[in-house]
Amino acid sequence: NSPAAMLFNISMLLFGVSLAYTAIKLWKKQKPFALTLILTGLGFIGVGIFTGDFALAHIVVALLGLISGGVAMIASITVRKTLFEYFSVPLGVFSLVATFLFLSDLTFGIGIGGMERLAFYSILIWTSGFGGKQITE
Repeated sequence: NSPAAMLFNISMLLFGVSLAYTAIKLWKKQKPFALTLILTGLGFIGVGIFTGDFALAHIVVALLGLISGGVAMIASITVRKTLFEYFSVPLGVFSLVATFLFLSDLTFGIGIGGMERLAFYSILIWTSGFGGKQITE
């Protein structure tokens, strides 16, 4: 219940809402890809709502966000085939591998939190690039 926890929860809510909004804007042209973004957004909205105090719900929505986020990165190659999308595929694979290593408790010395961060930060980096790309088009 620290101020940092509140900031984290609000940032997860805003992150999820921004992904869901982007997906809605892309829906008519790119339904399968937009669906992966909506699921990612819903996952991170859920992370903001269901804090660690709601352990099972938090785990379920976090997994929804992490897995669908990795799939979204890989699926972006179906929309366009630019250098960014070619970079997105290995980043998505990296995120999914980190998620599954996190789930299997194979953390290679960085701990559960470290592995979870690897999975999430790759999604955060990708969405930053994807958002910037959307603005310039």
